Amino acid sequence: MTLGRKAFLEVAIAFVVSAQATNAAAENFAEFKALCELQGVLKQPLLNPRTTGDDGTTKQALEVKRSAFLAEVVLLNLTAAQAEFAKSIANITDETSTQDLDEPGKHGHNFKGIDPEVKKVILSQLKLFRKGDPSIKGFKELHGNTIGTASRADKASAAHRLAQSALRISKRIQTREYEVATQRKAARTAALEALYGSTKGALAKEKDSDPNNKVGEPKAASGPLGQDTREAYCTATNGAANTAGDNLAADILCVCVCGAGDSAGQDQHCTSSAIAGLTAFSASGAAIASNDKYKKLDKECNKVNDGNIPKLTSAAVTAAISKITGLVGTNIDFAGAHATPTERLKSRFYLGRHHVATGQNPSCNAASDNPMSTPQKGLCVDYTAYGAADKEQAWAKNAKIAASHNEQADTLFREVLADVAALEATRNQLEALLLAPSASSKKEPTQTKEDKQQQADKPNSKDQAAQGADKKQTAAPSEFDKACEIIAAADKCKDPCNWADDKCKLEEGAAPTGSICAIYNDPETCVKAPGTKKEGKKSVCGWIEGKCQDSSILVNKHFALMVSAAFVALLF
Repeated sequence: MTLGRKAFLEVAIAFVVSAQATNAAAENFAEFKALCELQGVLKQPLLNPRTTGDDGTTKQALEVKRSAFLAEVVLLNLTAAQAEFAKSIANITDETSTQDLDEPGKHGHNFKGIDPEVKKVILSQLKLFRKGDPSIKGFKELHGNTIGTASRADKASAAHRLAQSALRISKRIQTREYEVATQRKAARTAALEALYGSTKGALAKEKDSDPNNKVGEPKAASGPLGQDTREAYCTATNGAANTAGDNLAADILCVCVCGAGDSAGQDQHCTSSAIAGLTAFSASGAAIASNDKYKKLDKECNKVNDGNIPKLTSAAVTAAISKITGLVGTNIDFAGAHATPTERLKSRFYLGRHHVATGQNPSCNAASDNPMSTPQKGLCVDYTAYGAADKEQAWAKNAKIAASHNEQADTLFREVLADVAALEATRNQLEALLLAPSASSKKEPTQTKEDKQQQADKPNSKDQAAQGADKKQTAAPSEFDKACEIIAAADKCKDPCNWADDKCKLEEGAAPTGSICAIYNDPETCVKAPGTKKEGKKSVCGWIEGKCQDSSILVNKHFALMVSAAFVALLF
């Protein structure tokens, strides 16, 4: 909102305070409060966007989540290495560097063209994997020691495509994270321009440029009022640098601190109680003196805002600016009608208390005792340069630019979140591919130590038949009886079960031992296996690596791969 070419402010009479008022306290409190609200919006920290961690509550940096998912993808892809590449992996030691990977004499050309970050991840994750780091425990339980064994080589092409897709998403996340940081940086720069205007270079500290920090006190040098006297800044009507409307901090000084000559109540024109040490400006030296005076008023602003500061958005900035401009031309100490239409119009662009008397031109010159009740004086800032030309003050323009950049950062962050979700989905898709049964696993499934023991313990059905063909089962139905009964299709009813009378039953004479999970050959029936579930498990059996196995070796498919400090350091 600009000041605009408003109609005659005859309505200002509604805001008039009679001429009997002198320097009572808090004459400009409304203006001060409105200016402080905008200042609070601009000075607040613009924290790095964060997302919810794997525990559902902790906030973590997106980079941590991105790098963790990428590390999982790299490990998964290594389990599908073809024979030649698997041999290269086996040759990697803890001393191997990324430069070593590029040397044909050591690793051939297997690592040629691989993304540098992926190479770092390969080396760091292999170290964790080989030393049995706790962060890799879940991965090992689910995938065994398949890295570098070429046991999933038949899935290498599909796994490689998914890994490449994940890498592209990861790179896009990094690019957008950089764009988010750039927009936040631009938002802070514009906010400092709004706060300090032409004096930004002299006032802003180095740490103020970091959007993660709240803007602190200005440097202990010259202050925001870049003129030798208060009046040279506050009454100027040309819109030049270091004049009214240039920066928010100086405009706060204009409405709260009088010029030379003010004596009564000089420390509480904007507050109901006195501000310790706040005095009027002297006849000269305002630029330097304005630093200390602004710091005192800045602390009062914090009290006025009381922590109720909205986020830096276009809506918040526009609302704050509207409160300020809505007070322009309204705070009049009225002592008579203006002599001419020109005089009646002149004070409509003043923010703060000013005196209007018959035949006297009003002004924001506060170099007087009791300037708010003295003809041609006022404790205000003159926005004629902006109102007459229907344009925004410099601080208003820069505040809106700051909000725009911050909103762009938020938009980009939402896109980053979508990409992080896509990266996680690709990682899950890759794991599902690798855990699904394959041609090689059907012919010669990978066996764990437990599987081999179960197979050794499992009696041969032909031997059973030869040894006791007429042997009947007289005991109550065993777990294997129940296990066979839940199989609903003849083609899935296999040894030691037998399909008879449209039902799957335990074969007569069979005395199977070991895990009942071994009799199932499809995921749907596998999870329905009867028996007592172990604590914390959803089923007795689970479909693992293309076959039905005891669920005690299952782990949460959404395990969170923790990234060690050393690994994170490698990525930065």
